[in-house]
Amino acid sequence: KISAHTSAQVRRVARSGIAYRGVAGTAAGSFPGERWLVTGGLTGLYKGKGFEIEPSARVYGLWEHEGSYLDSLGILQGERDFASGRASAGSKLTVPFAASGRITVAPYAGLYADYYFSRDDATALPSAPLLLPTEFIHGWSARITTGVGVTVSGGPTFALGGEVGGLASGQFTNWSVRGRAAMPF
Repeated sequence: KISAHTSAQVRRVARSGIAYRGVAGTAAGSFPGERWLVTGGLTGLYKGKGFEIEPSARVYGLWEHEGSYLDSLGILQGERDFASGRASAGSKLTVPFAASGRITVAPYAGLYADYYFSRDDATALPSAPLLLPTEFIHGWSARITTGVGVTVSGGPTFALGGEVGGLASGQFTNWSVRGRAAMPF
């Protein structure tokens, strides 16, 4: 017998009004801007005898607009817009088991397909090319996650996991490790 649970949520929507003040060489300037951040997703949980499968689809996006301004050298700097984000879909398999009467250990592994998008309309001066491309990370890649969680009944929980992203992208590889501990009051 398999039990199922699905949830959908917009996790966060945030808008920031920003005021930049910067210096580059002998030029200085300040300009207004605004930033939007949106995250959300769909997550399912299917529990069977001795295993859990958690399929998910998630997206996050960041959009920013920077206004034009006149710098301290009297040069008009144009406005700039850029965006960056990731959409992903995949699944995680967890196999929890009782290590003792009060301790549950839950190793997991997951595989996800990611689509990264980015856009930046910044332009370089003819004598000074941009150091970064205008589409820094763009396109498809794969991501693998693995780790273990430990729960003490009525007590603390611990988790340690890792992730390798950017697989098959030809653009980047990203390694990360995360640990977490919680104690109920």
